[in-house]
Amino acid sequence: MTRYTVAERRELLIQATLRIIAADGVQAATTRAICREAGMAQASFHYAFRSRDALLAAAVQYALDDDVERTADALIGVLPEETDLPTLVHNCLAAYVESVIADPNREQAVLALMGYARSVAELRPIAEQTYRKYYELAANALQAAADLTGVPWRTEVTDLAPVVIAATDGITLAYLSTRDRAIAELIAGSAAQTLLMHAAVPADEVLG
Repeated sequence: MTRYTVAERRELLIQATLRIIAADGVQAATTRAICREAGMAQASFHYAFRSRDALLAAAVQYALDDDVERTADALIGVLPEETDLPTLVHNCLAAYVESVIADPNREQAVLALMGYARSVAELRPIAEQTYRKYYELAANALQAAADLTGVPWRTEVTDLAPVVIAATDGITLAYLSTRDRAIAELIAGSAAQTLLMHAAVPADEVLG
């Protein structure tokens, strides 16, 4: 029998929890099912977590923190050295679309865990903090785009940031519901045009 450290056991249980939730929702993530998915005896569960609720709390924190990092990679990681602002905005949102399409199961798990966090009083602060992190990274991405292209925003980036995250949420929900790339790309393109209306660029470039 494989022997695991506590840290390794926790990681295996969290990853198993995420896979179950992605496939069948939070309600399916019972202790028995999680241990079976993780390939460990149920009796060993309490060496890692005191309860199912404690494991779900850890899974929420892990999944949401990971999603913030992945969103940052999608929105900021594609910034090139030279480009114009309209192209940059369109490309960043297109990159986000690709990140959702690449791993819809992970996105489904994040969505389910965010809903779970909102429904549990002690986890609600995690959900709120996560969205504040999303807004911060979106504001940073907008500012980085302006700095890179030399084109300023007419609206404060902190005010535009929630628009970006509303767009990424819409892209995620639409793709998970339909698995239709064209719809996700349509939302991304429309969101890019909306954002560019707040930038000091000519109208023909916004619509281009």
